[in-house]
Amino acid sequence: MQHLINALQRAKSAPMPDESTTAPLPPDNEAGGSNTYKHTRVIKTEPALLHAKRIINPATDSNIYAVYRLLRTNVLQRMREKNWTTLGVTSPSIKSGKSLTAINLAISIAMEVNQTVLLVDLDLRNPSIHSYFDYQPEQGLSDYVQSQCSLNEILFNPSVDRLVVLPGRTSILNSSETLSAP
Repeated sequence: MQHLINALQRAKSAPMPDESTTAPLPPDNEAGGSNTYKHTRVIKTEPALLHAKRIINPATDSNIYAVYRLLRTNVLQRMREKNWTTLGVTSPSIKSGKSLTAINLAISIAMEVNQTVLLVDLDLRNPSIHSYFDYQPEQGLSDYVQSQCSLNEILFNPSVDRLVVLPGRTSILNSSETLSAP
């Protein structure tokens, strides 16, 4: 875990991005206010696929979206009170809905115009967030942790403004040892 914390701290203190860095650009107001992703891979996600996988779509799932909007409001209020910028979604067992909750909460937070979201799949034993978007990444967090690629080769935008995903791709054997390695 310290390896990821160190990587995030290095990223925060790094100089401004150059042409090879992945970063969303500010909204282009003349193009309808949507973000333009210059270096982040953008994948097209079909609304029917998202609906089938129980991923919220504010345009069509207003009742479900309303519940996540309420959760988003409560979570953001607590985070702002504590000056927190990171949120973890976890559970004591597998198949309990943490990935679906994390995705839907991330989308609902990204719907706020003054928020951007980086959704990181930290389930190192069974990464699955990418599969909810019907996407199979060539590289993922496991490759980055093992220094086999850079972040800009991994990140993708699932056609949701202000949301970028860092997928896991494959499981990491001895995940706790890998994270504690230099």
